[in-house]
Amino acid sequence: MKHSFVLLILASLAMTLVSASGATTYAVLGYEMPGTASGDQLSNYVAKRIRARTGKAVLSYKPATQRLSEHNCIVTDYKSGRDYCKVAGTLLEARLLVYGKAWWSGSELVVESHLVESATGIWIGHALAQASPRDTAAFSKALDAAVLELIASQQTAAERKSAKTLVEGASVAIGDWWKRVNTYVVTRDWWERVNTPQVDAVLDRVEVGFRVSHFRLLEDSERHYNDAGTLSGGYLGSITDLETEQDYGPTLYANVRILDWLAIQLGYERFSVKTVTYWDGHSDGTFDFNGPSLTAQFRYQNTTDFTPYAGLGITMLDAKFVETGWWHHGFGNPNPAEAYQNWIASGSPAWPNGGYQRDLNIVDDLMFKPIVQAGCRWRMAKYAQLDLDLRYVSLDSKLDYSLSRGGTVFSDRGASKFPMDAWSANLGILFNF
Repeated sequence: MKHSFVLLILASLAMTLVSASGATTYAVLGYEMPGTASGDQLSNYVAKRIRARTGKAVLSYKPATQRLSEHNCIVTDYKSGRDYCKVAGTLLEARLLVYGKAWWSGSELVVESHLVESATGIWIGHALAQASPRDTAAFSKALDAAVLELIASQQTAAERKSAKTLVEGASVAIGDWWKRVNTYVVTRDWWERVNTPQVDAVLDRVEVGFRVSHFRLLEDSERHYNDAGTLSGGYLGSITDLETEQDYGPTLYANVRILDWLAIQLGYERFSVKTVTYWDGHSDGTFDFNGPSLTAQFRYQNTTDFTPYAGLGITMLDAKFVETGWWHHGFGNPNPAEAYQNWIASGSPAWPNGGYQRDLNIVDDLMFKPIVQAGCRWRMAKYAQLDLDLRYVSLDSKLDYSLSRGGTVFSDRGASKFPMDAWSANLGILFNF
């Protein structure tokens, strides 16, 4: 009787210590499956394998989602996946969160898994498994290898701090530089010595200058949610946001006056837009658009120094998508950027990461897009004008996403559209002869 009482006390003490120890280590948030298939079985299998490999406490999919539902924790209520993961980790008392999705590639199922540190919301692990579910042994082996890769990334990951780099552009030079231009060009003393009536008649219709531009997208975010309220995709996969990258370097442009109220403007356009993913904010790559533009400009002539105008035109853009190197070559955590730089430093030997590559290719690399313009010019000197205008241009593009190994495509995910309507504010200085 005495021994039974002692054992009862020890058992109660053990239960108290376990409950007081707090958090589970892992929580599985679930897997998005193709079609109407459920991810419950896959989620439970992953939870079971993590528990077996680590010996840690793992909260499986159903009790995790039930607890989040009880606290009304819905992903659509949060600004970003990172914020959602922080709250979900606190509610589930879990340090690490596992989620993923699956898709068919022929007869094989591709399973992509992600590991997130809940305290910071930082994505620290990624693993890919591919095999036919009909071959139970091969499929289990592939999933086990993916689970081991996730665990390894957690064990070796160091806390990363993210910071956004503010791209600073150069402004138009002032001071002594402007004084020299004003003396040499605006006063035109040198030109009077070489000018003739015939040349003057032609050049009187020409204005040449340079301008700086700043642009923004009318819409820079796209997110889709499934019936359960979880994110199911954005523009393409986890790409949900777009960020403009400004270049404040001046570009040349020119106006040729056809009539008093009509001129033709020839310019050069350039835009750069970076893709941003939902869960950890990394970029898969950047859109670059460059090319000439031709605009018909309709001017309202009056007796003041201010000339308002409106314009309609077209731009021919050379469109490219420049992939982020580590993402394209399949480098993973804990520090893919560092691993990629080490590969570059070693001479870039062929086919890193077993030849696995992710490719995003722009569908139309030569685009003709309309331009709508409105602005006003101020004659600040006899031969110089300050030019301010707003312009609208559509940068809508399509990206084709595919996965390959050793140069052979094994999964073509098709093309996805990126709507990118943009407006730009432009400040220029024009000189007439």
